[in-house]
Amino acid sequence: MKISGYKQRCTIWGIYTVLIAVASLAPSSSFKDTPSFLHADKIIHFIMYGAQAVLLLWALTPKLRKITTRVILTILFCSAYGILMEILQAKLQPNDRTFSIGDIIANIAGATCLSLIMIRRKPTK
Repeated sequence: MKISGYKQRCTIWGIYTVLIAVASLAPSSSFKDTPSFLHADKIIHFIMYGAQAVLLLWALTPKLRKITTRVILTILFCSAYGILMEILQAKLQPNDRTFSIGDIIANIAGATCLSLIMIRRKPTK
């Protein structure tokens, strides 16, 4: 199934972004079955925000042809969103979730790395 419309792409990205908020603001007890190896949460943050960046780059493609602009906007938005989620965790659930600089670094790293990988790959025909 090929999704080419700008609105459809933005809708998919928007749904994913809402899912990040739901996961970020859920009580920690919701994640009792997640992997528990060292830094597992940082890897999850890296992947979640990297995927958000990939979807945003894909969504913006029909409107912003200049790749540099797309990448900068994507990295800035995903980074700011990750910071916002960390602040909201601390404010909305102060006894359960905490603000984490490590999570913010993982969010920014994921968004940045996957954005750069996406622009370096060769398009498929």
